[in-house]
Amino acid sequence: MSGRSTSILATILFIIYSQNVYSVEFNLDVVDSKSKDNINFARFSEAGYILPGKYQLNLVLNGQGIGSSTYTVNVLERENKSQDENKKTVISSLFNR
Repeated sequence: MSGRSTSILATILFIIYSQNVYSVEFNLDVVDSKSKDNINFARFSEAGYILPGKYQLNLVLNGQGIGSSTYTVNVLERENKSQDENKKTVISSLFNR
C-alpha cells in the first residue's frame, strides 16, 4: 500500500471507531446540607470513591436474610507519583466492624 492509501485507511478507521464523549455535571444546589461548603465534591469525580463513614450491610441469600452488620469505611490516601497527575487518589477502603 502506498503512503497515501495508508493514511486514508487510517482516517476512515478513526472515523468509524471514534465515539462521542459527554461531560456530566453535578448540580450542587440539590445538596440540602448546612455544611456543604465543607464537603470536597471533587472526590466524587473519582470512579469508585466511597465516602468515609458507617454503612449498614444487610446480607440476603436466595431471598432469605442472613444477617445485618454495621461497617465503618476508612479511606487511605497517598500522593499519586504519576507525571500526568499530581493529586491524591483513593488507594483502598478498609471495612472494620
